[in-house]
Amino acid sequence: MLRLSLLLVLLMGCLGMGKSSIFNTEPYVDTVVDEKGKRLLADTSRHWRDFTELTHRRIARELDGARPPGVDTWNIHWASTINTIKNKTENAEKYINYIIVMRRNEGLPELVNLEPPQ
Repeated sequence: MLRLSLLLVLLMGCLGMGKSSIFNTEPYVDTVVDEKGKRLLADTSRHWRDFTELTHRRIARELDGARPPGVDTWNIHWASTINTIKNKTENAEKYINYIIVMRRNEGLPELVNLEPPQ
């Protein structure tokens, strides 16, 4: 009886986990293939929501004077982020412009040593 109860608790927990359920077959990351055959992160509403939330958290940390994750300066962080977006995201210019505009709106310094979006 105890085993059945534990199994029931486990299954109910898994069913109640929403998107992280073991029964969810929706892909965690949506991708597309560009005209050159390169796989890119798809520009979906879920990706955009996650991206904007993360961007706002990072900008808030920058405004608070916190150190950027894994690098010495926020300029290096944003340049690296932008470079990754350029190479791995569908509609990259939309995401890059969002970073630049949101940082400007908060009065943060302009980013330097960025390559223009392609």
